[in-house]
Amino acid sequence: MVASLNKDVIASFLFGTSLPDFEAVYPIAKIINEYSWVKKVSEVKILSTKFTSVFTQSPGLSNLLPVKLDEETKTVASSVTLFEPKVEELLPDLLQHYLEMDKIYQSLLESYASEQASRMIANEKRNR
Repeated sequence: MVASLNKDVIASFLFGTSLPDFEAVYPIAKIINEYSWVKKVSEVKILSTKFTSVFTQSPGLSNLLPVKLDEETKTVASSVTLFEPKVEELLPDLLQHYLEMDKIYQSLLESYASEQASRMIANEKRNR
């Protein structure tokens, strides 16, 4: 349990110092699907390091589910749009792709970049 958030941690994934392979996304996505589709959880968050620059990395907590649309997206979505096939058929696959690529894999890559930047800065300080 994460005491400061009063939340349970369902899983933790440790990755080495190598560039994360996209295959690492699937076990994470599987757990998210298992817990969210059967309503075991009401929301899903991912805790990872956010890469801002070589000199700035910070921990970040991102909401994965439920997906919340910003006002600009809601305005665009409310206009008449024709989808083929129907939105109801497209949405589950699009949501899965969004979670895998834009949220989970992006978080893995940012964490990797943050670690590499931190190592580079630490090595530079050690060599002085």
